[in-house]
Amino acid sequence: MIKLPIHILTIDTIKLFYRFYNIDKYFSSFNFLESKLEKAKSIHRKDDTLPTLSGYYMGMQILVSPKGLTVRGSLCKSAIGNNYYSLTREEMKDAFVRLSDALQISLIDAQVLRIDIGVCILMQYPTESYFQSLGSCKDYECWERTHSHYYENTNRTMIFYNKRREVESKRDFHLLEEMGQNILRIELRFTKDLPRQFNKQKITGEDLFNPTFFNGLINRFKSEYDKIHKNKTLQPVKDNLSSGDGIDFTLSNLIELQGQNSINKIIAVLRPKFKRGAFLRYSNKLKRLKNLSFESPLITELNSKISEIIELTY
Repeated sequence: MIKLPIHILTIDTIKLFYRFYNIDKYFSSFNFLESKLEKAKSIHRKDDTLPTLSGYYMGMQILVSPKGLTVRGSLCKSAIGNNYYSLTREEMKDAFVRLSDALQISLIDAQVLRIDIGVCILMQYPTESYFQSLGSCKDYECWERTHSHYYENTNRTMIFYNKRREVESKRDFHLLEEMGQNILRIELRFTKDLPRQFNKQKITGEDLFNPTFFNGLINRFKSEYDKIHKNKTLQPVKDNLSSGDGIDFTLSNLIELQGQNSINKIIAVLRPKFKRGAFLRYSNKLKRLKNLSFESPLITELNSKISEIIELTY
């Protein structure tokens, strides 16, 4: 099956829980899956007199306990072996139904505990060069690892990372031959308290492929991305500078050389040192530095490609 090449948002990692309302269903699932799971093992937990079965099936992690069945993993990888290529909503639904049939569990009725939505984008420049243009974000902690850039809070994570590096580390040489050099993957992960985040009493497997709910996921991806402050670049120096202009340009130049994200860390350390009300005036003045007023061409490119992806996904 030929896949769409990295142009639309796709539901990727999911976590589902199907509750057993009687012990017979537990025994039925345990006995059925015990011989089918890869790396299957049975363990006794302190709180349970009956064993818990764990293993992998169709690329998904499976856990069968007396309370119910838990499924966790990448729907894309389960369907086509990787999350580099995109799946349409109908293809995602087909993969979900095949998994449900294989497990002999009605996953459309299962509670959804986690949803990741993501996309891979072919960029003009090395992926890490875009990270310095991605600044702070309200309600998120921002941090970096090698080849990745994170925004994280209690309930959500948004991550930008070098997809090619990840594939190289897994030594998937066939996929590497099909990939471009500068592949940026962006994922928005809803990891906790999903009903409150989506203003629903309960989210089930059936909701994942409901057009209204799916479009809501797309909208959330766009809105969370838009919340990120995009760092500006340095405006060319002009003639006839005043002393104030010179100080502004020097400070702007130093900020650009150091990187806005590094400056944000300094600002965070300084914050408790300010007099009442002074910090707000200070931070607003830094944001209004007139020599840091140009939108980065990297951000222009990224904004344009994300907008195109959003339109193609609807």
